[in-house]
Amino acid sequence: MQTIYIDELFILNVYINYLLLAATGRICTIRPRLYRILLGAFLGGFYAILMFFPSMGFLENIVVKVILAGSMVAVVFGSTSLRMFAKLCASFLGLSFALAGLLLLVWIFAAPAGMRFSNGVAYFEISPLLLIASTAGCYLVIWIFS
Repeated sequence: MQTIYIDELFILNVYINYLLLAATGRICTIRPRLYRILLGAFLGGFYAILMFFPSMGFLENIVVKVILAGSMVAVVFGSTSLRMFAKLCASFLGLSFALAGLLLLVWIFAAPAGMRFSNGVAYFEISPLLLIASTAGCYLVIWIFS
């Protein structure tokens, strides 16, 4: 059985959620304040922690996940028109699905020893330097093409 450290799980999810939310803003040409992006990222980080508790199985429900994504978008981007809110949610979910697909691809074809999926949450042991370099590279690609 692999040990999962709650602090690493939280920090990793906050980092990834921060980048997803920042990229969402970049794609939709909205510049939210840093503290709002951090609040949304922290919300996602707490959600990831809760997913590991067996009594919180209801969090795996797709409706709950969509509500959480909408909540994160609302926290970060504030009040917008319904059309813009839908665009922001679609962008955030699209980026999240793309990242999830990439992680699944890596897990299926490379099967890294430190990677684990539990209750819909991906957890993997990765060096901080590699994590920062790879996500910065992905953000750079989004920045170039947006």
